[in-house]
Amino acid sequence: MITMTKLLIGYIIMSKKKFRLNKHHEGTIASLRIKFIVVFLLLLVGTYYSLDYMKKQVEQSYLNDSTKLYERAYGTTCNRHKELADVVFSGLLNLINVDEQLFNVEKKSLKEQFKTRNAIYLQTINRFKNLKTKGIKSINYILPSDKIFLRMDHPELLNTPIEKNSQLIKFVKKYRKPIFGYEICKNMSGYKFLYPLIKDNIYVGAVSITFSEDSFTSEIMSQYYVLSNFIIKETKDNKNILKDSNNYVKSHMEGYLYPVGVLNKLIKVTKDISKIKTSIKNSKKILQKAFNKKATSMYIKDMHFITTTIPIFDRITQKQVASLIIKSDNKEVRNLNKNYRIILFLIIFLYALVLIIFYLEILKRINEKENLEQIMLKDRQLFEQAKKAQMGEMIANIAHQWRQPLSSISTIASGLKINYEYNLLDYKEIPEYMDAIVKNTQYLSKTIDTFNAFSKKEKLTKEIIVQEKIQEALDIVNLSLVDSHIKLRKNIRPKEPIKMVMIPDALGQVIINILNNSKDAISEKMIENPWIKLNIFTKNETLIITISDNAGGIDEEIISRIFEPYFTTKFKTEGIGLGLYMSLNIVEKYLDGTIEVKNTKVGAKFIVKIPLDQRGGGEMD
Repeated sequence: MITMTKLLIGYIIMSKKKFRLNKHHEGTIASLRIKFIVVFLLLLVGTYYSLDYMKKQVEQSYLNDSTKLYERAYGTTCNRHKELADVVFSGLLNLINVDEQLFNVEKKSLKEQFKTRNAIYLQTINRFKNLKTKGIKSINYILPSDKIFLRMDHPELLNTPIEKNSQLIKFVKKYRKPIFGYEICKNMSGYKFLYPLIKDNIYVGAVSITFSEDSFTSEIMSQYYVLSNFIIKETKDNKNILKDSNNYVKSHMEGYLYPVGVLNKLIKVTKDISKIKTSIKNSKKILQKAFNKKATSMYIKDMHFITTTIPIFDRITQKQVASLIIKSDNKEVRNLNKNYRIILFLIIFLYALVLIIFYLEILKRINEKENLEQIMLKDRQLFEQAKKAQMGEMIANIAHQWRQPLSSISTIASGLKINYEYNLLDYKEIPEYMDAIVKNTQYLSKTIDTFNAFSKKEKLTKEIIVQEKIQEALDIVNLSLVDSHIKLRKNIRPKEPIKMVMIPDALGQVIINILNNSKDAISEKMIENPWIKLNIFTKNETLIITISDNAGGIDEEIISRIFEPYFTTKFKTEGIGLGLYMSLNIVEKYLDGTIEVKNTKVGAKFIVKIPLDQRGGGEMD
């Protein structure tokens, strides 16, 4: 970061040599340099703390996910042990009828008690040997007098009294319900599953199935490929019990102990347990987290692993008596710090790059300001040229629109003159010819009015009936189509009027342009039995107009260009290539619609789509 800052400051200071600036700008440039350096430093500090905050948030998210994962893992492990304990108890109850054998056994003679005890032992021993491999430390048969009738791990002991601090057996005896929990006792510590024995609604004792701590840690290690430890904190209640037990060893942190079985499993997995030992400082942090009565995870930076601690509570008193510690290698968290530095460097580099570009751009603008008058003069010249080009385009469009009506008027006048000279004039036909001339002249006038509307900023729009405007356009070109022997097939549904707001004659001009294009294509290719189809309908709040012909279609190489200005396949004397271009502009700019063309099997098909709620015009570009 420091290197990047030096480079930026050096570049800004030296950059003025690249520009030839007047002396009266040097003060401005000096002030600008200071501002840019200050902005860069502020961005640098702000980015550092922002990224650091975001990194911590992401890291905490990973840690929270790790906590939830191993909380679920611990819960799953507990459920699996409970399922196994349930199966064991069900077997003892159903196969050896332990409830019947313990019924009133305390009232029997010592000889009979020994006989019953021996029978239960022989019926249980084979099953117990197999279950020891699954982590069961002992199966105890407890009498109503709170004496252990039989300990499968120490069968030589007879009628050993239950310790006074054993709360689980008191719960089972009082409520006659099974219970599960971790308990520290002199006779047997571990995860205990106690089941009441009821015979003829009489409590005849209980069965206690005890799992070792390492059965839990081993399963978690094998299932999730992690390291798992179990730690117990010395208290007034358990200090003497743990002190006299050979099953626990002291931690390197005073006041904490580890189960020997758990350590042996860790040594077996890691080969060298010293490699996973943390420093005193980290150990204190872990133990502080481990006994804060809630599951939590923390990242040990110097060893690059996550430590998750899950509290173990006394089921009856709800006091925390131990903690399950899980060490996992989380690549996401490990890479987070690495990526954080890379991202920080890239962002700072980007800041520097953007500021340099912005700084150079400002220098360029200052330099260009000296030539502003000349640039503005050029801009005015270009504007005038654009206005002239626009005016020329408008005149060309008007000329294109007038070409067909003038040709029709000329044809009608020539026909009347020839018929008159050869005495072929039918006076009954004169009104029809005159009406056609009047309609064409009216169209010429309307064209001027329409283009006059186009040339204004606000369009003159009003509500129209689409079918009427299309029919007016058809009336204009009908004689031309008839003279070319082209049959017009139309379906404009006059009985279903479609009302829209638009420039009144805009749609008509589009229809005439497309019809003229089809007529010219048919005439040019001398198509036999020529026809043009026009159809209108509405769909999804859209007016759709289709115009198709049988002129053989448009060459695929040029079909994408037919809407370009001045693009035409005709001779210059026949067309200047503005009809379809003008139609595209009218539809897109003033009718808020679209126009497209595609080839069919026999010709071309134009599709015009206009939204029924379109605005009907707007401002000129």
